[in-house]
Amino acid sequence: MRSDVQGYAQVRSDLVRRGAIDDAYATGMVFEYALERSGPEEALNNVSAVLSDVSGRFGRDPGNWYLGYGAFGQSGFKSAFSETPPGNQVRHFTAHVLLGYYWGNGAAARSFVALREGGLRGPDYASGVAGLNLGVGLGSGAITGSNVFDVVQDDLR
Repeated sequence: MRSDVQGYAQVRSDLVRRGAIDDAYATGMVFEYALERSGPEEALNNVSAVLSDVSGRFGRDPGNWYLGYGAFGQSGFKSAFSETPPGNQVRHFTAHVLLGYYWGNGAAARSFVALREGGLRGPDYASGVAGLNLGVGLGSGAITGSNVFDVVQDDLR
């Protein structure tokens, strides 16, 4: 399944580079694709390994699944999530979705995001909190494969 997510994400990355879609749209598509094919834990670990090089509760993915820093950026993301110079907000957001799925969005998780992203302000922290919230929704079942695309679009745009 992870190789399927990797292939699907690579095609979305190519579409972003050609200007056919933006990064926020591609992110929603990849989450939807994975969640329609497996349960949330497997899907989120697959997406996170491919888009952010992280899987499981505690760290880096040991495989060679990550598409690389340049595969995605921040096009289509709301200005509160945009860095100068442009960064890879897809990577930040996706890693924090997995964090939220496993650890929630309480004080400990938000403190981790603040530590990791350089404080309580800025685009990486803002996209991190949005990711935590999506992860919590996926963990509770409030968000599923049938509505994840729309939720991601609402969160990122």
